[in-house]
Amino acid sequence: MTASKLNLNRYEKAMLGVKSGPREFRSLVSGVSRVARLAKMQDNGHKQAIWETGACVIGPVFFFYVWWILESARRSGIERLWFLGRDGEVLLKIADVINKRWGYGIECRYLNGSRQAWFLASFSAPAGFDLNWILSEDNGFLSAKMVCDRLDMDPSASGHFLEKYGFTQDDLELDISRLKREQIETFLRDEDVVKIITENSRRRLEAAAAYLKQEGLAEKKKYGLVDIGWGARSQFALSRISEKAGFRPVDGLKGFYFGLSEQKTVYENDSLFPYFFDLTKSGRNGHLRNNAIYETFAASARDRVTGHRKQGGVYVPVLDERSGEIAEKWGVDVQQDSVLRFAEEFAGSCGPGLPDEGAARDISEAILHKFIRTPCYDEACAYGSFLISLEQTEEGVRELAPLLGHKDLWMIAFKRGYKYKGFWFDGTLVRSKMTVLSFLFRMYINLKMRKVFIS
Repeated sequence: MTASKLNLNRYEKAMLGVKSGPREFRSLVSGVSRVARLAKMQDNGHKQAIWETGACVIGPVFFFYVWWILESARRSGIERLWFLGRDGEVLLKIADVINKRWGYGIECRYLNGSRQAWFLASFSAPAGFDLNWILSEDNGFLSAKMVCDRLDMDPSASGHFLEKYGFTQDDLELDISRLKREQIETFLRDEDVVKIITENSRRRLEAAAAYLKQEGLAEKKKYGLVDIGWGARSQFALSRISEKAGFRPVDGLKGFYFGLSEQKTVYENDSLFPYFFDLTKSGRNGHLRNNAIYETFAASARDRVTGHRKQGGVYVPVLDERSGEIAEKWGVDVQQDSVLRFAEEFAGSCGPGLPDEGAARDISEAILHKFIRTPCYDEACAYGSFLISLEQTEEGVRELAPLLGHKDLWMIAFKRGYKYKGFWFDGTLVRSKMTVLSFLFRMYINLKMRKVFIS
């Protein structure tokens, strides 16, 4: 029976069309995707697009990623896997499904952490790794206020330090120019400022280390970390915290990632294992690198962790109680339900011996290419409206693929310094109904906008 008679959608057809691996495997993936897609009808088009994306794109891609993690962990003798919040939530749920169905026997736990909770706690000096995260830009933007927020410094209380290096109260939220960037680096090396940062770091380190010990990271078990990607900076910070607290494993931490960017950071003898791409070694699948999209796929309604504190004799995460509302209102529960529907159906349809690693990656590449590069209108509208920030304090959230007019596109193309404010340009084109643009113009814009992908 042909794919059209089976009523397969474009993703399910793409799965069947992959050339690698046994046809039995490809047929199973396509069939399970179809079953999961048709399992539930949502009450509006927005949620339906999310549900179908979960069943046909995110479900297969993340299932194979987590299966690869468990296989790799078993071969390495790893007893416990820590799934880093919040991107790790749905990955942990998939791992629980696979563990239950396929009996890997690897303990999987959730770890409450974040860049904001760990980076300052791991601070050493305003150089190298620390200077990099303190001055990292959010889609090309950095302000003095962002720098102060990352360091737990009140900009108004630190005003006399800032003014000493040329910053006024009116400058705090403005983009730091190249000249001002040199001034902010000088500010960070001021002896009195370093003392403040060091003291703030000490308080953070004490709470973070106590929480990690409480959760079991000081136990003599061989464990690994699981995260979505990209520069492995959270693993670097966690290693440094563990080192300072005296419980870092002698053979280093082992991290499993969906992808790694060109600027990954490795602490001493740590190990990093990428699944889908590693742009430090190869350009394979680099055309599908869009970190904001993958983070949207891994989105959670959990509140963001901003630190840790002692409460009632135990250490608990300090939460930004507003942060989870954004994803919840968008429909992240629908997305996770759909992803887990695929996981349950697939894990229940075969055993761990059937998945073909090469075919799994090729299937992932085929369906991700369709979603990222040629989304349909409903997908572009649903996912383009997701509010996201890649800044570590998550200030200034904006749409993944904001609507634009023709004038905006011409400004982006030809006005120097004019910046695209979103993260998914192909989604913006489709969502804005710009398909009438000439092929050459679309080619020019798309090539130009490759530069907006965030590492």
